[in-house]
Amino acid sequence: MVERFNGRISDILKTHHFQSGEDLRATLHRYVALYDHQLPQAALGGKTPLQAMKEWPNPAPSLEVLLIVRDVTRMNSRQFVRGFCRRRWGVNTEH
Repeated sequence: MVERFNGRISDILKTHHFQSGEDLRATLHRYVALYDHQLPQAALGGKTPLQAMKEWPNPAPSLEVLLIVRDVTRMNSRQFVRGFCRRRWGVNTEH
């Protein structure tokens, strides 16, 4: 979805002549609003991004999420990635 969205923005930039930076900003804001509120996405089951976000479940954090947060506060990023990969997928990243 992100690549498609970026492609659509790229098309707008290629096909329109903007009078000013403000004109560009306003056009991009209008397009983002249209995309978020009006354009159903197949990847979202025919819902708009805003509809999908409103229906997104909001469960309590899982134990895995709580462990990740704990680990992030204790480790540097390399240590965290190694530990996460090992726990999540059994992958050793220490090459």
